[in-house]
Amino acid sequence: MQGKRACESSHSVSNALRAQSIVDSLSKLPVDARDAAFEALAGIADDGRFTKEAAPPGPSLIGYHASSVAAVLRTLWEVPLGGADVFVDLGAGLGKTVLLAALLTPARARGIEVQTPLATAARDAAKRLGVAVEITNADVRDAPLADGTLFYLYAPFTGDVLANVVLRLRAVAEDHDIVVAALGVDLARLAPWLAPRSVDSFWLTLYDSGFPGARPRSGATTGRTLTSPAAFAVAFAQPPPRETR
Repeated sequence: MQGKRACESSHSVSNALRAQSIVDSLSKLPVDARDAAFEALAGIADDGRFTKEAAPPGPSLIGYHASSVAAVLRTLWEVPLGGADVFVDLGAGLGKTVLLAALLTPARARGIEVQTPLATAARDAAKRLGVAVEITNADVRDAPLADGTLFYLYAPFTGDVLANVVLRLRAVAEDHDIVVAALGVDLARLAPWLAPRSVDSFWLTLYDSGFPGARPRSGATTGRTLTSPAAFAVAFAQPPPRETR
């Protein structure tokens, strides 16, 4: 048992060092080159393989479009995650968001993706990177959500689908506190039970639930998950530092 724990601890430290190395490398690149760099590393670069999946796969569903590294790291910067947290990407695409969450936090990371080619590619990317993520190939209206504590949405759906998902998220929030990170989606009208945070970001809005009697997030922590200057630079889309001579 002690040997197993030592092995798990060593693996955790190794992953943390690799994640920090990735973030350090990204911070040294121009802001507009960081997404392509991470996608190339994960083997999910936009090389034309998924042109078909960029089209809407059904009514009120939005086709594949990748979130930015900056938006994901900004979310993780603002919402510290502990080992008991569960990060859920609703509309995971090629897995970019859940891969970053798994690399950079101790939380369990999982994504839900309705398009089979994208879900398969996301699983393959996780294997390449050697990170443990769960990709569920399903419609988000039917997929399990009950364990989630941080839900990430980058405009994956609209209309009736969005309304349905908001109702499902409310059921989760009545059980335990959740955070919803929304990009390109205004939840104020559909979900008045969500309280927006004061975050200075054009695209990203963070919402907190707070139903009376709901259990607090068991993974919530007072300290930041991301703390390095490099992580701050990537999260806030700051240019790389100038070289001094």
